[in-house]
Amino acid sequence: MSIKTKLWYKIENIVAQKLGLKRIAFSGGQWPLKEDAEDIDIICQVKATEKKQIIIKGTDLKDLYKRSLIQHKLPVFAFHVDQIKYENARTWICIPLAEADRLRR
Repeated sequence: MSIKTKLWYKIENIVAQKLGLKRIAFSGGQWPLKEDAEDIDIICQVKATEKKQIIIKGTDLKDLYKRSLIQHKLPVFAFHVDQIKYENARTWICIPLAEADRLRR
């Protein structure tokens, strides 16, 4: 199976496009490009599953937040659960509540 047919690859592309971000090839492979998508103001980590639930580890959030502090960017965590009945409710994005004021422009 090709990488381009894998769910996580498709979801990373969708999230990056919707948020106006650039997808990072080989994300996690080299510093500072450790997340899945980014631009000048945002870094984004994306998780996807074909199951009915997703596991978000505290270390995933801690690492994303730490990198956001170092790079002075808004951390965005996106997740996709493919087994949700409503297609428009399968992919979500979230940010730390303390950063919510940065959404207002």
